[in-house]
Amino acid sequence: MDTKKKLKAAEAAAFFNPEKAEEEKEKGNEKFKEGDFHAALKHYTEAIARDPNNHKLYSNRCAAFQKIGQMPAALEDCDKCIKLDPTFVKIYNRKGSIQFFLKEYHKCAETFQKVIDLEPVCILHAAQQHRLTARSRLFGVGFVGCTV
Repeated sequence: MDTKKKLKAAEAAAFFNPEKAEEEKEKGNEKFKEGDFHAALKHYTEAIARDPNNHKLYSNRCAAFQKIGQMPAALEDCDKCIKLDPTFVKIYNRKGSIQFFLKEYHKCAETFQKVIDLEPVCILHAAQQHRLTARSRLFGVGFVGCTV
């Protein structure tokens, strides 16, 4: 029994390959940009198998799941990503969007509050850009970038 466990651990270690994971992620990104979300899912899943501790892979696969309407699977990937990196703001935006789509408004509000807690400067920056864009539309003035 001990030999089987060692063999299985050795096989898993041999399969683990962050470089191959990055290659699969890039292939997934290409397919995602082309709109082939099922193929993107395949590549992201392979990347995760090769580097299961890379939180960004779960975030990418979550986006692909969203595009094909697989919201429960997308939420699972959100939670896996958050478990690996609870400071990764982008995943909270994705999770909040999914919760909003599923009409889980209380959960959505809590999730977006986490975004504000993690990145208050980004929220201020986005609000300032929104105001400047609205002002430029109203007055025909060119867009001026945020200095925050």
